[in-house]
Amino acid sequence: MELYAPRDVWFQKLRKKMMDCMTQPPRARPRKEQADREIDENLKRAFNEVASQQVPDRFTELLEQLRKQETQKPSGQSEEAASDD
Repeated sequence: MELYAPRDVWFQKLRKKMMDCMTQPPRARPRKEQADREIDENLKRAFNEVASQQVPDRFTELLEQLRKQETQKPSGQSEEAASDD
């Protein structure tokens, strides 16, 4: 039985090492400052491109329809009754 003792010890150490890898969060790799700057610039450029695009006509038409519906509410209906729906 003693012949298998070192093998069991080795297996237990290996098992513990594997469990530690699964339960501990991975270590963060340090990033270079240049990579961070490039990421920031690309995100800003992408956001500015999207933000500067014109709103499609179908959205402005939908907004106008919603505004008309809001102004055409029956005068007898209070805001409290509308919020109960």
